Amino acid sequence: MPELQIDIPVLVRRAEHDGKSSYTVVPVFMPVPVVTNKSYRQVLADFKTQFRQIYQSQEHSADKYLWLTFSPEMEHVQEKFHFKAGKITVNGPFSLIRFQVQEKSFVCLPAFNQYIYLEDPEEGNSNKRLEKILKFLITEYASFEEEDFLIENYYASKKETLVKIPLSLSIKNRNFQIAHDRDPGLFASIRQQQQFDGGVELVKIGTDLNILYPYDLTRGWEIQESVDFLKDALYNGLNNPIAIVGETGTGKHTLLHEAVYQFLDGKSEKGRWNAPKAWLLDPTRVIAGMSIVGHWEKRFEAILNYLEGRGETIRGILIVDNPVALFKVGKSASGDLTLGKVLKDYLLKRKIQIVLLATPEEWKILQESDRSFADLFYIHRQEPPSYPSFLKILLQKRRSLEEIYQCRFTIQSLEKAIELQRKYFPFQALPGGVISIMDKLARQNQFGVVDVPEVSEGFNQVSGLKETIHDKGIQLEQEAILKEISEALIGQPEAIDVLVETIMLIKANIQDKGRPVASYLFIGPTGVGKTQAAKVLSEYVSDRKHYLIRLDMNEFIDDDAVNRLVGNAVNPEGLLTSKIRYQPFGVLLLDEIEKANFKVLDLLLQILDDGRLTDGAGRTVDFSNTVIIMTSNLGSVDATHQLGFGAEIRNLAPVYEKAIKNYFRPEFINRIDRVVMFQPLGLEQIKKIARLQINELLQREGFVRRTTILNIPNEVLEWVAERGFDQKMGGRSLKRQIEKDLTALSAEALIRTPTSNPIIFEIQLVEGKLQPNITILEFATPLPERWVPELPDESQGKRFLGALLRNLVELEAEIQEHTLDLEDTAVNLNQADAAGFDWQTFDLKRRIQEAKERIQTLMLGFGDRFFKKAPTLPLRVKKASLTTGSWDDKSYKARLKDRLFQKEGMEELLEQFQFTNELFDSLETELLFNWLETQLLEIYMDGFLKGQPDQIILTFHSSVIGQGEKEIQFLKEMYTDLFSQMDLHFKVIENTIEMEGYGLRMLLSGEAGVHLFNRSGKNIIPIQLSISGMDDQSYATITRVYEERIISDLKTGLAAPINISNQELKLILLGGTGMTIENQVRW
Repeated sequence: MPELQIDIPVLVRRAEHDGKSSYTVVPVFMPVPVVTNKSYRQVLADFKTQFRQIYQSQEHSADKYLWLTFSPEMEHVQEKFHFKAGKITVNGPFSLIRFQVQEKSFVCLPAFNQYIYLEDPEEGNSNKRLEKILKFLITEYASFEEEDFLIENYYASKKETLVKIPLSLSIKNRNFQIAHDRDPGLFASIRQQQQFDGGVELVKIGTDLNILYPYDLTRGWEIQESVDFLKDALYNGLNNPIAIVGETGTGKHTLLHEAVYQFLDGKSEKGRWNAPKAWLLDPTRVIAGMSIVGHWEKRFEAILNYLEGRGETIRGILIVDNPVALFKVGKSASGDLTLGKVLKDYLLKRKIQIVLLATPEEWKILQESDRSFADLFYIHRQEPPSYPSFLKILLQKRRSLEEIYQCRFTIQSLEKAIELQRKYFPFQALPGGVISIMDKLARQNQFGVVDVPEVSEGFNQVSGLKETIHDKGIQLEQEAILKEISEALIGQPEAIDVLVETIMLIKANIQDKGRPVASYLFIGPTGVGKTQAAKVLSEYVSDRKHYLIRLDMNEFIDDDAVNRLVGNAVNPEGLLTSKIRYQPFGVLLLDEIEKANFKVLDLLLQILDDGRLTDGAGRTVDFSNTVIIMTSNLGSVDATHQLGFGAEIRNLAPVYEKAIKNYFRPEFINRIDRVVMFQPLGLEQIKKIARLQINELLQREGFVRRTTILNIPNEVLEWVAERGFDQKMGGRSLKRQIEKDLTALSAEALIRTPTSNPIIFEIQLVEGKLQPNITILEFATPLPERWVPELPDESQGKRFLGALLRNLVELEAEIQEHTLDLEDTAVNLNQADAAGFDWQTFDLKRRIQEAKERIQTLMLGFGDRFFKKAPTLPLRVKKASLTTGSWDDKSYKARLKDRLFQKEGMEELLEQFQFTNELFDSLETELLFNWLETQLLEIYMDGFLKGQPDQIILTFHSSVIGQGEKEIQFLKEMYTDLFSQMDLHFKVIENTIEMEGYGLRMLLSGEAGVHLFNRSGKNIIPIQLSISGMDDQSYATITRVYEERIISDLKTGLAAPINISNQELKLILLGGTGMTIENQVRW
């Protein structure tokens, strides 16, 4: 197959990140590929690999290949421009690449999608035209990207070099046609015999390991003896078939990569180019895209003919992964010809060099499929390394990954990875499991440090288990588990105890590793919570929703049920085994097990006994991290008859035990860890379940999209529960009644309420009928952009403090006009009548005096050069990235709602909060503290001049009946901490805070309204805060949103951590008063 030698002009940009370099390669005349790596050599190698993959996977005409060869002499310069393009100010350098073609001068702008224009020699100063072109391009790009446009992204990098990367492409040997305008016709592919070029087909469906040299080949250690054998066997030209057989994770691919690496490393550049190529191929790829009968045979034969050769003429080595597919691919109802049968003749005649990579199970299936085929191979057994060798491999891999990704693995992180391997992957051979974790962590933490938390997070992503379950450093209290499980599973004390024991067992990790974590048979009448119990357990241990694997056994009643569960030769992906392979951690629910075919029960015997199963492709599936729950209704009919005669629930156990023994074989029953009996439900339990099912109702798309907060009074709940109570059908009858009574009513009312705002949907019982009542919640109107004064730098700080001091002096003068002199009061203090003494006035004077002293002290030390390193910690408040646009824009509120209440918006909001800088540094925070105190004193003074202290009551009320107790407690503690720090007089009585003091009504005016709690995985809880004596209170206005980790204040547009400090809350509190910049300090 001919080779095309080309030089690709590229720009190589070097960037610095925390003192470490990375390189980016950008092609000059084509958009892709763009590649980044920390190593200069590696980034060039990656570019070559990706370039070949992109351009050899496509059919190219002659003109396209000619374009690839275009590489004129070029000049790379950077020129700086300063101009306005619409509203965008341009002040930076741009990369220009000048070249000539047929005595014409051209300029390429790589930053703008390789834009090329012809220079006009008559224009004189070519930069004038270039500036016009840049203005046009910047305007176009800005209009397309809108808010995402940043002109800095288009500036040239300071460390940027133009280089040419030489490489070769394999092209199909044919006469190119410049253009094909004539339609060959619909049936051309059938009329003409398609011809295949083996080299081209290999590029399409295989992987050339040679082009991965040197950086992308996986290095191996402590396997030199095996490498020497394999290297000699691959390249001696004798074409002896080899099978490398070993458990998953023992390093079969690593051994192969290392052998190829060492062979190529011993060659010169020219020798490496002419060396036989090692092609890795999955047999299932051979039939990809083959829609006509017989085409796959011709394609495969073309590949084999291309690779054919002996001795020094060997052209390539075929490495087959997934060898079981050799005797499955190609087989059809009309014939049994397979890839293996086509390949067999080539092996008998030693025409090609082939290597198979197989697990012991796969090799066994291969032998059973065609013994004579398997006997042609020399078997090399790849055994797991000894533990000392494993540790050496681990340390070598650590050094390799640290060099490649410029990261650092701590010893503790390696210990954690080994611990998790032993704990959760006992059947997985070393070193593969640990090394795969390290590879992933190194990629995720490039330029960073990989420590124990990173390993735990990586395991979370793989397993789906919550960190509280697998991290031994996190303690679980049995009482807390019992409380949470009891809230989710109603009326089944025995089942609750079993779930708690199972969670503790998983946490302690003391189960038998040769069996599943636990196996249970849940038995009882329908609708009592058997399936719900499995869901509760799955949601408690898993970090992901819908992690429960559920199989309905009434779908597996036929004789072919086992094949569908574990797979067979035709379809190796079994319904059961494939799910457990990809999701080994979790709960497997086999619903109505008594309906399954008896062969399925025999299959379960093996799982319950060994914790392992082999699927149709010969792969071992591990059940040792799975909890298996089977449900059954056996005996429920007889139990129901006894209930009808008033039998006690405890007397039903013999009925179920007899039904189990009459149906299941003793060996099956003996392998089940525990049989759990579920009791029939009473009316009181149905009422509790009704609340749970209504909460589930709120998770439906229509409610979530509208941000609906459902409020159902207890009398409505009891009315629905009584109508849905049926002891024979249990919770299922209730669910149908809820659908009938509530869902339909909700749908009708929601349709009549077109709004993008959150709503409180209350259902009331009026004269025996349900009636909806919808309250639309409004968003608080944001304050003007600037309500905090412009804070000075260090050079103007003293002037700013002086202005604050003058304000305090004016306040002091005002208070002197309305009361006795402070010194006179102090002299007569001991003789004053305590009942008649105005403590509020005295306290206000004291506050003003203390504020003056603080500012005066600060001004004295302001010239100190160490002032900027003052111990004041910066406020953690940041600009809340809520949304953009005008408040009057109709779509603004819809975007704001999505930002605050949709999962994706919340995650983005949290991410931006984490990576956004604080609004105020240490110096600005110090100045802001003093400004805040001055403003608060002005508010107190305003109240003092009115003559009477304010007496107000803050009342907290949940808009959802039966919920919000924790949220109200959070708010009360937040406010009382602040009021104590501010030295305000208050008293807490249940869900109220009584207060007395000057200016309190003004100070707290912005707090009235709805405080919305939107915690992850829980329903939204609106808490209404009302303040007595205030006429204008917006009870349906959302003032603040409390999420899992941040607080977003809608009026001020500020965000703070959920553990907000008093000073941070004080700033938001002051913003809520509606003060404007005109009322603030002048300096």
